[in-house]
Amino acid sequence: MKLISINPRNQRGIALLSAILLGFIIFGFIAAWLTILYTRNKMAYLEQQKMQARYIAESGLAKLQWYLSGKDDKKLNLAEPQTWEEELFTKGGKCKFSTAFEYGFLKATCRGTNNKATSIISAYIGLEPDSLFPEALIIWDPRNVIIGSGATIVGDIRSHSLPINQGGVWQGRFSNGKEFPAINASSFEQGILYFTEMLQNPHKADQELFSAQVFDQDSDIPAQGSIYVNDNIVFTGRSEESPLKISGPKIFLSTGDIQVSGWARLDGCTIAAMGKVSILDEAKVTGAEIFSLREIIIADNAKVEGKVFSQCDIIISDQAKVLGNSLVYSAGNPSGKVYIGNTASASGCVILTGSPGIEGGLFIMDHAVVRGLAYSGNRFCLQGSVYGIAIGAKLYNPNMDSLNNNYIYGNIKRPDMTADLLLPISFETNPKPGWMKIVK
Repeated sequence: MKLISINPRNQRGIALLSAILLGFIIFGFIAAWLTILYTRNKMAYLEQQKMQARYIAESGLAKLQWYLSGKDDKKLNLAEPQTWEEELFTKGGKCKFSTAFEYGFLKATCRGTNNKATSIISAYIGLEPDSLFPEALIIWDPRNVIIGSGATIVGDIRSHSLPINQGGVWQGRFSNGKEFPAINASSFEQGILYFTEMLQNPHKADQELFSAQVFDQDSDIPAQGSIYVNDNIVFTGRSEESPLKISGPKIFLSTGDIQVSGWARLDGCTIAAMGKVSILDEAKVTGAEIFSLREIIIADNAKVEGKVFSQCDIIISDQAKVLGNSLVYSAGNPSGKVYIGNTASASGCVILTGSPGIEGGLFIMDHAVVRGLAYSGNRFCLQGSVYGIAIGAKLYNPNMDSLNNNYIYGNIKRPDMTADLLLPISFETNPKPGWMKIVK
């Protein structure tokens, strides 16, 4: 039997290779640990920069409030868009301010920058309700306000003459009105002109289509930001398990009608039509701008949050809900109305302009609810409820003759007004110190 001997030199070579391999493994662990440590430190640094940028933007919004409070020499022109930049802190970081009058409110944007990190905060600035309308009901009708049987008013009343109680409940004080709180509708009219111009200029859109469009969960939604359709548009979600979801910013324009129905979910989108806009079924439209030259219908179990504009009619019915601090506005031309019926509700500001001499008006019927401000420069009919402030140029009840229709049959409860209600600056041309309220 022959014995095999191992050369000591080979043993030393194997040991050397093992040591080198172990060294590489240790070096790899150290390098990986250092890489992880560096990455974590870098991420922590970037997160810190983002937080600082956010803090700068928040501070910018606070400083803008200071400017608007009248406590500083800097005066802002609310009527014109403005942009400027300031360094808020000595250790660096800049804030870019932008203000613009939009749909009756002042829209403020603060862009905080710290090194390469940025943070943008936008907010709407308006009037604090108690500083402008502490009353529950303001009526400019020369006839007495008649509080009908079953009606309840909790809060003060301002009108031409002392109200007459005919079986209702009133808890509050009376003050004699000297003038109707008219609203400056110029910013709302500018909004209508903006939408009208978009609808009349298809060449300004990113894509123009020439046939009716149906968008569902199987459709390829155009990637362009603004889509102009020379026909009707339908958004529909076929099932609750697989709803249609479209996230903006996107603009959809139609020369015909627009319908959002089924389980459609639109967020951050603008929809504008020359014809009718309908939000139906279980549809949900949030962060929206909705416009129609003719009529807007929100019905069934639909939910809407944002700005709802119409040249003529707005109808909210069934169990539909307008949520949040929304704005519902009708120009009331030539005979427009805002009708809220059944058990529908609207939160925010519901505003109808126009003239008392024109047919139409604001109708809060049945068991419908407005949480916030209900304002009509035209006729005002209340059979439902207002949790907040009700203002009308002339009382109206469709079931009575024109000489004897100055009745309130619904409920107005000023203390139950939503805490974050924001009123348009358009009600006051020269806001006093303390007028301001911000909603992000």
